[in-house]
Amino acid sequence: MQATFVEEKKYYDDKNYPHGFNRSGDYTIKESQVLENYGTRLSLLATGEVQPANDVEQHFVDVITNPDDFAEISFIEKTWLKYQRLITEVKRVYILADGNNVIFEENSGLE
Repeated sequence: MQATFVEEKKYYDDKNYPHGFNRSGDYTIKESQVLENYGTRLSLLATGEVQPANDVEQHFVDVITNPDDFAEISFIEKTWLKYQRLITEVKRVYILADGNNVIFEENSGLE
């Protein structure tokens, strides 16, 4: 029996990361590699489309179901939880502006 995740085809998330995981700035190189190499299988396991093929995959399913119940979480599981958090959370953008700024038009006569 295998002691790791079953590798499927490369995983790409064109909706959230159109330029790839490694160019997003959200993930380390190792995290990007994990998502690309195992992301397809992790996605299938997370959605319940496939059944776990071994104990490692069963542990992954248990962890993503309730991560607070586990003291030991593997790097792959941490990476998947981080990915899920980043694609589901609302990104807040704060803009600091001073109300006294004056915008000059190109032909305003000030030279």
